Amino acid sequence: MILVDKASVLLENAVAVYLKRKCGGEIYYYKSTQTGIDIDFYLPDEKCAIQVAYSLDTAEERETKSLISFAKKAEEKHRLIIVTSEEERIISKDGVTIEVIPIFKFLLGVQSA
Repeated sequence: MILVDKASVLLENAVAVYLKRKCGGEIYYYKSTQTGIDIDFYLPDEKCAIQVAYSLDTAEERETKSLISFAKKAEEKHRLIIVTSEEERIISKDGVTIEVIPIFKFLLGVQSA
């Protein structure tokens, strides 16, 4: 897949640079062909899975699906995050809680409410 939306690419790149500086080399892309789980960033030491979406207007189902599947397969509880350009809320779905955090709060390390 080729990403043509420059804003989305820049947002994901900003998250990648931040995580690289914060976590060093312990950042992974998580993809399972068996389960269809596709996670943008996985931090095993912090037990955190992160998706990046410029907006959830048309992408909420796609972004939450992998996080929910991941949470149900994981042996331990993980923090699940979707980083967006501006949106902030909590999504509770199928017994799973996902934090939606705007990029500026994510980069500043501000915890969601």
